[in-house]
Amino acid sequence: AESRQESAKVSDSDPLLTLDDAVRKHIERALLKARGQIEGRRGAAKLLNINPHTLRAKMRKLGIEWSAFREP
Repeated sequence: AESRQESAKVSDSDPLLTLDDAVRKHIERALLKARGQIEGRRGAAKLLNINPHTLRAKMRKLGIEWSAFREP
C-alpha cells in the first residue's frame, strides 16, 4: 500500500507557505471563482463554507481587497 507521504507527492525541496499565505491564496481563488462576490448563492463565502462576516474579517486581516476580483 502507498504511504500517505507518497500519495501526497510532496518533497522536502518544495517551499512551504506560511499559514496566512496559504489562506490568502485559497480565499483569492474563491474570490476569482465568485468574481468578487462575497455573499449569496454564488459568493466566495458559500464556496468556502464559511459565514460572509468571517470571510470579510479574514480578508481585512490578510489585506485582501474584494474589489480587485470584480470585473470592471
